[in-house]
Amino acid sequence: MKKTNSSSDKQLRLYQIFTAKLVLEVMGGAGAIWGFSEAVGLRVASTVWFWRPCALVVGAIFFMRW
Repeated sequence: MKKTNSSSDKQLRLYQIFTAKLVLEVMGGAGAIWGFSEAVGLRVASTVWFWRPCALVVGAIFFMRW
């Protein structure tokens, strides 16, 4: 049985690759700042107002890089 690569299969694969890169590189960068700040005890209920924008800025920087 011969397997063919149609244009829609290639587009789907391209979509999958770029979606995975977006999640891992962009959201992962923002999530790393958010998680690290909690893991080392910097992010508590009274400092969430500071760490949320920090994670968003890192996510925006990684999005521009992506």
